[in-house]
Amino acid sequence: MANLGANDLSNLFKKVYGDGTIKAVPKFAKLMEEIPYSQQEKTGDMYEVSVLLAHEQGFTYGAHGDSNFSLNAAIAGSVQKAQVRGSMIVLRSGLSYEDIYKASQAGAAAFEAATSLVVDNMQRSFAKRLELSFLYGQRGLGTVYGNTSGALVLTDATWAPGIWSAMKSCKLEAFTSVSDSTTQHDTDLVVASVTHSSKTVTVTGTSSSVVAGDILFYKGARTTTAFKECAGIDKILSNTGTLFNIAADTYELWKSNSRAVSGAISMLAIQNGIADAVNMGLMEDAKLYLPTKRWNTLNSNEAALRRYGAYSQKAENGSESIVYHSANGATECVAHPFVKEGEAFLIPNPKKRVKRVGASNVTFRRPGKAEEIFLEVPDYAGLELRAFSDQAIVIETPAQCTKYTGITD
Repeated sequence: MANLGANDLSNLFKKVYGDGTIKAVPKFAKLMEEIPYSQQEKTGDMYEVSVLLAHEQGFTYGAHGDSNFSLNAAIAGSVQKAQVRGSMIVLRSGLSYEDIYKASQAGAAAFEAATSLVVDNMQRSFAKRLELSFLYGQRGLGTVYGNTSGALVLTDATWAPGIWSAMKSCKLEAFTSVSDSTTQHDTDLVVASVTHSSKTVTVTGTSSSVVAGDILFYKGARTTTAFKECAGIDKILSNTGTLFNIAADTYELWKSNSRAVSGAISMLAIQNGIADAVNMGLMEDAKLYLPTKRWNTLNSNEAALRRYGAYSQKAENGSESIVYHSANGATECVAHPFVKEGEAFLIPNPKKRVKRVGASNVTFRRPGKAEEIFLEVPDYAGLELRAFSDQAIVIETPAQCTKYTGITD
């Protein structure tokens, strides 16, 4: 292997990592793990998913003895196509000539040892970006409560510790709203540090225009007039207008439920939100994604109700999930580190009712150049890896979902 070229390195990469698709999904990426990626029918630049929005209404009733009675006209139900566009994300990472060629000449095991830290980190980093797009795409990472010389304090309701973990050097942008038309305050807010105890994200760069109420987005995720990331669960469950080419103000089955908790989360509060969804047709198992902090409250309440029997040398308590049974069946409550602390999301059977569609799952193979993994970096003694994805999510039954708001300690 003395005269390795880029193609040899690409073949070695594929031998070790395959196409680079995220196979071992990190535990924080609960939606990616739950929702399978599927190749839907594509019409033009959009993917189409059939959605039932109204029942058949062409019924006729007849009493005993009506004999040859006339029939009312047929009134067709409504099945429409939700039209979903995938959103592209590209991640670049560099490797030095020295490191990669030395390792590759020593064989596949040495190559994997030398590159696995970078490749694994790329996959984990990509999984986080996708998971946040699926949760909060087009809704932002958090809302600013106050700004003191670049120390941005976020509101309690929109804080999620998991969102801000490992975010050093990340570039952010601040906008005045989540609407299609908004104003941007400053650019390239670079994360210098995060103080979780005070919900503070300290940024460098010009941040003097950032004010209370501004919403933080990843750099490039949107412009002042358009979004470049897919619509996430929060956007879908908050929608009251037209989304994916279907109008929620025309079809109530395209509009989610909203349940204001206005206090601590509890079994009763959860069951009330489930009842809202059941009234709109939820008749199957569901999943509730809770902030970790609120999950702890539920878990503690369940633990307090537990009673031990005979003597045991070791007492075990707590759980990884809590299941409530209601009119719909079973609802599993799970903690999600990226869910903001003031809210929670009830989703019917995510494996079945939520679709993850697009042109490509995460891959290191570039469009049109599937055999080329490594790229030469002009003017630098190094090679580059790029990971690519084009996808979005859509919920087939928004009316059977509930967004819980106003959750506090």
